[in-house]
Amino acid sequence: MSFPLGSLQADGAAAQAGGRGGAAAAVKPGPSLAARWRRQAALFAGALLWLLFVLALLTHNTSDPAFTTSGTGEALRNKAGMLGARAADLAYFL
Repeated sequence: MSFPLGSLQADGAAAQAGGRGGAAAAVKPGPSLAARWRRQAALFAGALLWLLFVLALLTHNTSDPAFTTSGTGEALRNKAGMLGARAADLAYFL
């Protein structure tokens, strides 16, 4: 059993009738340009945050001050800074 492409939408009957020699079905406009830019910007920001989190996990050092340790007093070794040291420590703890 197969389904036509428009049959599972809410207006599937109208689209199906329009595609079979009847009146042309109305074409729905896609998302606006601003909505597309916002979605792409959010995707880009999410990718940057994910890469920063991975960097924090890769450069985790137990001598950095974080939630489960007070550190040794040495300089931070985590390349993502204090926030990265805490995020990595919490992620490894969980």
